[in-house]
Amino acid sequence: MEELNFIVQRMAESTEEERDFAVQMDSIEMHYSMWAAEATRITGKEYDIDYFWRIGTKVEGLIDYLKMYYNRPRPYQLAPEYGKKIVRIIKDPRTASYPSGHAFDAWTFGTILSRNHPEHTERFHEIAEKVSMSRVVAGVHFPSDLRAGRKAAEWTIANILTEELE
Repeated sequence: MEELNFIVQRMAESTEEERDFAVQMDSIEMHYSMWAAEATRITGKEYDIDYFWRIGTKVEGLIDYLKMYYNRPRPYQLAPEYGKKIVRIIKDPRTASYPSGHAFDAWTFGTILSRNHPEHTERFHEIAEKVSMSRVVAGVHFPSDLRAGRKAAEWTIANILTEELE
C-alpha cells in the first residue's frame, strides 16, 4: 500500500516535462538514443546507439526470465484492489512489473559509462535515476521494481558484462 500511495502522489506531482520524458523513454530505441546522445555530450567521446543495443541485447534474457519468474502485477493493475486509481500514461507494457527492465538498462549503462569515465559518475547516475523514476511517473512500476532493476544491473556488470567496461 505504501508503494501504491507513493506512485499516486508522485504521478500527481509530476511535471509535464517529466511526463513527456516518461513517454519518450517508453520506447527502447528512444531510451538507447538518449543514452548515446548524453554519453557523447558529457564525455566528448562518440557513442552511438549500437553500443547500447549491443549491451542490451547481451542481457535482455536475464530480465525477461526474472519478470516471468516473479510475475508481479503492474501498479495500475493492482491499484483498483486497494481503492486507488493509477492511469498509466504509456501503452500497456505486456510484461510483469518486477524487476524494471528500463531501470536495469539505465543502471547498466550508467555504471558502465561511470567506470569508463569516473569523472562523470554523478551525472550518469542522475540520468539512470531519472530514467528509472520515469517508470513510476508513467504508472507502470513500483519503487521496489526500480531497486530490483538496479541490483540486477550491478550483478550483471560484476558477473556478465566485464568486457564492456573497457
